[in-house]
Amino acid sequence: MDLENHGLTYSSLQGLENGMEFPPFSDYQDVFSSSLPTSMFSTFSVPTWVPLPAVLLRMAKVVYPYWKERRLERAGYQIIPAVNVGVFVTEMTVDS
Repeated sequence: MDLENHGLTYSSLQGLENGMEFPPFSDYQDVFSSSLPTSMFSTFSVPTWVPLPAVLLRMAKVVYPYWKERRLERAGYQIIPAVNVGVFVTEMTVDS
Protein backbone atom coordinates (compact mmCIF):
# COMPACT_ATOMS: atom_id res chain seq x y z
CA MET A 1 0.00 0.00 0.00
CA ASP A 2 2.92 2.32 0.63
CA LEU A 3 4.04 1.81 -2.95
CA GLU A 4 0.59 2.61 -4.31
CA ASN A 5 0.26 5.60 -1.97
CA HIS A 6 3.76 6.93 -2.79
CA GLY A 7 2.49 9.05 -5.67
CA LEU A 8 -0.06 10.65 -3.37
CA THR A 9 2.39 11.24 -0.50
CA TYR A 10 2.87 14.99 -0.78
CA SER A 11 -0.80 15.77 -1.30
CA SER A 12 -1.76 13.22 1.39
CA LEU A 13 0.60 14.82 3.91
CA GLN A 14 -0.70 18.29 3.11
CA GLY A 15 -4.27 17.05 3.36
CA LEU A 16 -3.70 15.30 6.69
CA GLU A 17 -2.14 18.46 8.09
CA ASN A 18 -5.25 20.37 7.00
CA GLY A 19 -7.69 17.89 8.51
CA MET A 20 -8.41 15.78 5.42
CA GLU A 21 -9.46 12.18 6.05
CA PHE A 22 -7.03 9.35 5.31
CA PRO A 23 -7.90 7.57 2.02
CA PRO A 24 -10.37 4.70 2.55
CA PHE A 25 -9.56 1.14 1.49
CA SER A 26 -11.82 1.57 -1.53
CA ASP A 27 -9.14 3.91 -3.00
CA TYR A 28 -6.73 0.95 -3.07
CA GLN A 29 -9.17 -1.84 -3.87
CA ASP A 30 -8.66 -1.68 -7.65
CA VAL A 31 -4.91 -2.22 -7.25
CA PHE A 32 -5.43 -5.48 -5.38
CA SER A 33 -8.43 -6.67 -7.41
CA SER A 34 -6.39 -7.31 -10.56
CA SER A 35 -2.96 -8.71 -11.36
CA LEU A 36 -0.18 -6.46 -10.12
CA PRO A 37 1.67 -4.63 -12.92
CA THR A 38 5.26 -5.64 -13.61
CA SER A 39 6.33 -2.04 -12.96
CA MET A 40 5.74 -2.63 -9.23
CA PHE A 41 8.72 -4.98 -9.09
CA SER A 42 12.42 -4.21 -9.48
CA THR A 43 12.83 -7.11 -11.93
CA PHE A 44 9.84 -5.92 -13.98
CA SER A 45 8.27 -9.35 -13.65
CA VAL A 46 5.71 -10.53 -11.13
CA PRO A 47 7.26 -13.17 -8.83
CA THR A 48 5.63 -16.59 -8.82
CA TRP A 49 4.91 -16.33 -5.08
CA VAL A 50 2.56 -13.32 -5.49
CA PRO A 51 -0.97 -14.50 -4.64
CA LEU A 52 -3.86 -14.42 -7.07
CA PRO A 53 -5.79 -11.12 -7.06
CA ALA A 54 -8.70 -12.51 -5.00
CA VAL A 55 -6.34 -13.74 -2.27
CA LEU A 56 -4.27 -10.55 -2.41
CA LEU A 57 -7.43 -8.47 -2.00
CA ARG A 58 -8.46 -10.44 1.10
CA MET A 59 -4.97 -10.01 2.57
CA ALA A 60 -4.97 -6.27 1.84
CA LYS A 61 -8.35 -5.85 3.57
CA VAL A 62 -6.89 -7.43 6.72
CA VAL A 63 -3.65 -5.39 6.62
CA TYR A 64 -5.21 -2.02 5.70
CA PRO A 65 -6.52 -1.00 9.18
CA TYR A 66 -3.11 -1.64 10.76
CA TRP A 67 -1.28 0.11 7.89
CA LYS A 68 -3.61 3.09 8.13
CA GLU A 69 -3.12 3.34 11.90
CA ARG A 70 0.68 3.25 11.53
CA ARG A 71 0.63 5.88 8.76
CA LEU A 72 -1.53 8.17 10.91
CA GLU A 73 0.87 7.69 13.86
CA ARG A 74 3.67 8.83 11.54
CA ALA A 75 1.68 11.88 10.33
CA GLY A 76 1.25 10.29 6.89
CA TYR A 77 4.91 9.40 6.32
CA GLN A 78 5.88 5.92 5.08
CA ILE A 79 6.09 3.20 7.71
CA ILE A 80 9.37 1.84 6.38
CA PRO A 81 11.70 4.76 5.70
CA ALA A 82 13.76 4.83 2.53
CA VAL A 83 17.38 3.75 2.85
CA ASN A 84 19.94 6.53 2.51
CA VAL A 85 22.65 4.67 0.62
CA GLY A 86 24.92 7.73 0.38
CA VAL A 87 25.37 7.86 4.17
CA PHE A 88 26.07 4.11 4.33
CA VAL A 89 28.71 4.28 1.59
CA THR A 90 30.38 7.27 3.28
CA GLU A 91 30.50 5.46 6.65
CA MET A 92 31.96 2.34 4.99
CA THR A 93 34.68 4.44 3.35
CA VAL A 94 35.58 6.19 6.62
CA ASP A 95 35.63 2.92 8.61
CA SER A 96 37.66 1.02 5.99
